Order: sequence, then structure tokens, then C-alpha cells
Amino acid sequence: MGKHWWEGYPWRMIQTNLREIDMEDMDSDRYVQDLKDFNATIVMINTGGIIASYETSLEDEYQSQFLHGDNLSNIISKCHENGIKVIARMDFSKIREPVYQRHPEWAFRKKDGSIVNYNGDVHACVCGGYQQEYAKKILREVLEKFDIDGFYFNMGGFNEKDYSYNKIGICHCNNCKRKFREMFGLELPESHDMNDPVYRKYILFKDRIVKQQTAETCRFIKSINPEVAVNEVDYFRMESNTEYRRPLPFYQYSASSNTRTIRGIDGHVIASNTCVDFVGFYFRHIAVGPAQFKLRLYQDLANLGGLDYYLMGRLDNHLDKSGFENVKKVFAFHKENEKLFRDMDSESEVLLFKSWIWDSSPEERGWVRALTESHVIFDEVMESKLTETSDFSKYRTIIIPSIRKIDTVVKKKLSQFVKDGGNLIVVYDSGKYDESYNEVANPFGEEAGINEIRYVREDMESSMLIADDREKELFSSMKDYSIVMVGDKYIYADYSDKTSEYMKLIPPHMYGPPERCYFTQISDFPGLTVNSFGKGKCIFIPWEPGRLYYQEGYDNTLNFMKDIILNVAGNHSVSDTSRMVEVTYATSRSKDYSLVQFVNATGHFGTSYFEPIPVRDICIELCNERKVESVNTICSEKAIEFKQDNGKLSFTLPELNNYECIRISYKK
Repeated sequence: MGKHWWEGYPWRMIQTNLREIDMEDMDSDRYVQDLKDFNATIVMINTGGIIASYETSLEDEYQSQFLHGDNLSNIISKCHENGIKVIARMDFSKIREPVYQRHPEWAFRKKDGSIVNYNGDVHACVCGGYQQEYAKKILREVLEKFDIDGFYFNMGGFNEKDYSYNKIGICHCNNCKRKFREMFGLELPESHDMNDPVYRKYILFKDRIVKQQTAETCRFIKSINPEVAVNEVDYFRMESNTEYRRPLPFYQYSASSNTRTIRGIDGHVIASNTCVDFVGFYFRHIAVGPAQFKLRLYQDLANLGGLDYYLMGRLDNHLDKSGFENVKKVFAFHKENEKLFRDMDSESEVLLFKSWIWDSSPEERGWVRALTESHVIFDEVMESKLTETSDFSKYRTIIIPSIRKIDTVVKKKLSQFVKDGGNLIVVYDSGKYDESYNEVANPFGEEAGINEIRYVREDMESSMLIADDREKELFSSMKDYSIVMVGDKYIYADYSDKTSEYMKLIPPHMYGPPERCYFTQISDFPGLTVNSFGKGKCIFIPWEPGRLYYQEGYDNTLNFMKDIILNVAGNHSVSDTSRMVEVTYATSRSKDYSLVQFVNATGHFGTSYFEPIPVRDICIELCNERKVESVNTICSEKAIEFKQDNGKLSFTLPELNNYECIRISYKK
């Protein structure tokens, strides 16, 4: 265990997102027993902000009218008596209408000066006095009244839509106007337009305001009680969710990707990616389904994260308990083996950059799919979390999937990574902006051997790449075809004479009627380039294969990406099993053992999640120099025969149902 309670703590959290009425007949004994039935070690309880779930002495903290059951203090005490930590959920994003009437200057303002009033809750601006100052009074009261173990702040930052997903735009309150003017000497932008340099400054403004507030709030809390865990500082919470009418496709790797991205490259932050019980805002009482719960939770576990489950209301009065059995099953497995999953580091050889954790782009998601389905072990990291001390030395390859903003310091580190012998895959317009959102003309020109970017087209429908026989030796997946679809976007550029160019671009051509469906031109522009730089190489892809694969899902695109990952960059696939099986590989910091985990996603079909079908005889080959003593399955508790030869460890998993974990024990 670490010096703080959350360091090394078995993380099995349940968020009971309590409604006002749940405090009307709250029974703390029943509440805690339900948590124990799930083997929960942490609970998150609505405490304050929009509505106080306790008796408050603060005039502008709106107290619930339903505090007739057991009180919050009693609930917390009962949780602690039973070994359950309590995290207080706070939401300062809105204020009740009577509070707004007393403090109109706290409100978010639309461009026309109007407020956003949603069911009597008025949106509060992050730059206003409520979130900047009054929230501290509420936090102090909570800290002094209750023996809480942590805080979680819901809907922080600049919220530009309401619960019905109506876009409300940029806040134009006097505080935002003043602070933006003080920071940049500019007036607020008119719209969300990345071509507008003022809007790009506004993105920077939002980022700075949120970081300042997070840091100041943490300092304030720690000055009162340093043993209180704070979200985004001591642990990081994300969620795997769905929504009614959300654009397709469904992202089946949400929990895996979220957990990896939180964990980053140092692996020391607690990654708590919650499995959201309900369909979405519109249907908060309808569960997504038992199979999806299990898939998400096993993905959390396989990617070295904690377990986290989030539902509306209490466990006892929840109207759709269809997922309870599967959640309990995964929580119970973790309890039985919690020491096994503690202090692990990924054995990844590939690092994938991410732009933002809350809404990854189609290009990023496509590369997550390609790497997962090629069974390449990889990490993910938010570009904004990298610093001068970030260490890339463990990786063979780094992929930049159209990450438009790249800090100058990070860019230098990437350049040095290639010089030192690494592979850098740069996709499309990565690095278009620096840390101040200034445009960069040719961001990876030196590394990729790009002399000049001529122009960009976004109307490339029907364009293709064509490979000759020599190129098909490198792109081994193309044995039965010679063309690759491109999609909508392409960067036309001039390259150095030393840069190797592969495949040729067939520009947009006729596709109807069928009698005229043929092309007459093959250009000299490449489908990808490879440039030696120092001891390494930079692979440049002037279009977006990840977006195409995520949105369309054809083998034609996946094979292209897989050939780049395995053949051009030379990375290692640990298995040739079904693409629907996710494989992860990690080693304990004690170096006593490694874990290979398997998650079976064969139950994902279109927009539905079913129980997966068994996958048999999964052959695994790992790069592993350590002397192995034994290989055992944890779920089925069986010994597995293995072979070690020339730095490779190989074995076969006889059968995979939902999930399996294999422990590789090393000789002392």
C-alpha cells in the first residue's frame, strides 16, 4: 500500500447517482449491504453543488427537500464501518433558479445575453463567482461536516450544450469577456471556426482556465485535508456510455481505450473508467444489457484499470437490474485476485497519441481498432499529458493519428525518438498547430522528408491507391488485389529525393453509369512515404485510413493499416486468432510474473451486444527473455504447456469464453 489510501487500493467503485427522492426513504443499512453484495470498495454519493444532499448552513447552497431518510453522515459512517471508501460527487455546473435570482452574474450567457434554464437549473459559467469562489465555501462545509475520502467534480469546464444536446454556443458573460480580453487582448470569437485565429485562442483560453481552476481547487482541498483524493489529480475517471440516436458505429473498444489513455505511459495514475448502466440521458432507467456490462468491465481489467459501475438511483430501488449479475461476477473475480492486478506495467511496443479523452476522433478510433485486431500490444496517451521528462524509450513505434495540436516540446521529443532509432507514423495533418494554436506550415517536413505541402483536397471520393508487384511484397495482405480505397481527404506534397514512395494515387474518377466506371489517370503522388531520419524512419500517410476503417470497416483498409504496422514498421503481433479477441500483456513491477489477458468481443454485432461465442486454440507468441517456471490460467485454474526459444515464449489457450487471464511465473 502507498502513503495515501488510494495508492494500491483495490478499486471497485459503484456510483449511485442519487436523485432527490432517493433520500426520502434512505436506509443506510440496506444501502451499505447492497454495496457489500457487489464487493464494492468505494462508493460515490451525490453530496453538493446543484442540490445539497445534507442540511447546509449556506444560503446559496440549495438544500434538498427530501432529507427524511437516513442522513449523509450516517451513510458515510456505515460505509466506513464496512471498509468502503466514500467519494463525494459535486456538480457546480448549474445553480437552482432561486440562487440565480440572487446572483445573476454567476450565470452562463448566450451571445444574446440570455441564460440557459433547464428544468429550473441555470447553467453557471466556470469563470463566474459561483464556480470560482462560492464553490470553495461549499467544499469547506463538506470537508468539515463529513469524513469523506475523495471528491469527484461532474461536468466541469465550459459546457456548450444542455441535456437535450441543444448547442448553446460560447459563453458571453462579462467574466468570460473580461478574462479573454485580459489574456489575449481580444474580443470573444463569433463561432467555432478553426480557421479563425481568435477561436483557436479561445480553445487555449478554455484550457488554461480549466487547468487553473483544477489546480486551485486541489490546493484548497489539500490545505484542509491532504488525505482526500481528488479526481484528475489522484485518480482519473472516465466513462463508457451510449446514447439514444448517437451516430453509428458503436465503439466496441471504449472501455479499453479509455483505460489505456488514462493510464498513459507511466502507468501510475489510477484509471477508473466507469461502465454506465443506462442507455443515455433520455432513458436513464433502461440498462444497456448484461453482455455489454461484462465486456466493458473486462476491458477495464485487461487494460490495468480499476472497476467502476454507474447507475441512477440506489441499488435497491433500481428499476432495471438486468446487469447486476454480470457486474457482481466481475467484481467478485477481482476481489479474489486483487493482489494479482496490483502494480502492473504494460509490455507495449507501440504508443498511440490521443487528442482528447472525452471524444476521440474517428481517425484515432480506427487505429485503436487496427492495433487491437492485429493483436499488437500498445499504449495510448493524451498529447497534452506529455512533458520534457516523458520517456519514449520502451516503444518501437509511435503513431500520430491526425493529432492537430502538438506542443513544440513534444514535437522535439518525437524528432529525437526517430533519430534514436524509433519508427514514427504520421497521419494526414498531424502537428498543424503548436501549443498556442499557431499554424505550422510543414510540421513533420524534416522527419518525413516533405519539401512542401502543395494543397489539401477534401473531395477525394472514388480515389484509390494502386500497388505494383514489388510493393505487394511489402504489403503482403494484397495478394489478391492491387488497389486501396482512400476516402475523402488527401494531402498533395513534394518529397525529398531520398524519401521512398509507395503506391500511386488514382485521383477521383467516373463512377457512374457503370458503362463509364473506369479511371484514365494514375498520378505520381504516393499513398504513403518512408523517410530515413537518423537511425529511425518516419512513415507518412497523406490521408486518413483510420477514419475510413472506423466508419466503414472494410478489410481493404484494415489490411493496409496492418501491413504498415507489422511489415513497414516491423512491430510484433502476439497472435493470429480472431480479430474479435483482444489480447493484453503486462508485467508486475516486482518482475515476478506477467499477465496475458483475453477479452472476447465476438458478442458485438452491429448495434447489439450478446454473450460471446467460445474461441478455441488461441496461439500466443510473446517476446520474452525471462526464464519461465509455469504458465497457468486464472479463471479455469489450469496449467498450460509452453515453449521458450530464441527470446520467444509460446503457448496455446485451449478455450476463451468471456474472459481469461494467464499468469506467467518466472524462475527466481
